[in-house]
Amino acid sequence: MMVHVIRMVIALYLLLPGLVVAEVSPQSFRIVEDARSRTVRYLPDEPSDIAMILAHGFSRSPKQMAGHATALAERGITTWLPDLYSLMGGKRSRQKNVDFLLDAVPWDETIDAAPRLQPLPLLSMTSESSSMNAWLKVAKLHEVIRFDFTRLHLVGSSHVDPENPPGTFSKAFATEEGQELYSQLLLRYVTHDDFDGFVAEQIKIGTVEKTP
Repeated sequence: MMVHVIRMVIALYLLLPGLVVAEVSPQSFRIVEDARSRTVRYLPDEPSDIAMILAHGFSRSPKQMAGHATALAERGITTWLPDLYSLMGGKRSRQKNVDFLLDAVPWDETIDAAPRLQPLPLLSMTSESSSMNAWLKVAKLHEVIRFDFTRLHLVGSSHVDPENPPGTFSKAFATEEGQELYSQLLLRYVTHDDFDGFVAEQIKIGTVEKTP
């Protein structure tokens, strides 16, 4: 199964040989760090047929996706956390991130590359519009994707709510409700745990809006 989540999360099948185990978790997965491929990988002892890549946000690091990676790996989902290139390099770094992963930050380079995406299950979750998410410029990214996908707006949420755990700076902007909702939607979508039913329930109580 191939899964793809836009915003701060991108997920798809990947497999590379020659992994070196950097740490052994006392739980049901191993954590592997690979500087060459710029990834931290959470490898379940009994993997399912699903693998994900969780991309951290602007100026962040794989540490901000560790909580999600743990929750997914404990459910048998192989999870990779890439270390995206620093944006201090300007346009060159942005293009490297697009080539590396298709960075979910809607830079012009990302928008230009998005039409080349092949059809796949895709979930896009947006927070409230603010300067932190370029006033939802991601809508321009949505417009150029050439297949149908699920778009959800998390009412009242902050752009940093996908971080788990949130960084020191992000804590001041994160909302507990938004963080929990994002985590639930992510897990249910990936594990097929009554995702549609959960979304319908959240729409009814007003925490989620489904956009066309």
